[in-house]
Amino acid sequence: MTRMAAGPVRTDHPNYASHRAAPPGYWLRRGVRTALAELDHAEVDQATAHLLDLVLRDALALTAATGDTCRFLPAISAVRQARTALRSGEVRQARDALAAAGTALG
Repeated sequence: MTRMAAGPVRTDHPNYASHRAAPPGYWLRRGVRTALAELDHAEVDQATAHLLDLVLRDALALTAATGDTCRFLPAISAVRQARTALRSGEVRQARDALAAAGTALG
């Protein structure tokens, strides 16, 4: 087993600063807006639905990583419903759930 050297956390990396400085709900809003834009302007095939599911998964993960989950529970629930609908091929239900998430996010 390889041991990693212990050292200071690098806070000068560009991604570190952007994740820490984002306003509450930023990543969730960004994921919802991205997915809604794709659903409105693209033919949604299985590959597109999979990519949108990944976008929403990442948005949920970044929201949790920044400690914002408890602030946006209704929107998070709607995003989870949208992910389930996308995986089932129910695009209309996914769009409706994402619209509800957008409304909940303000």
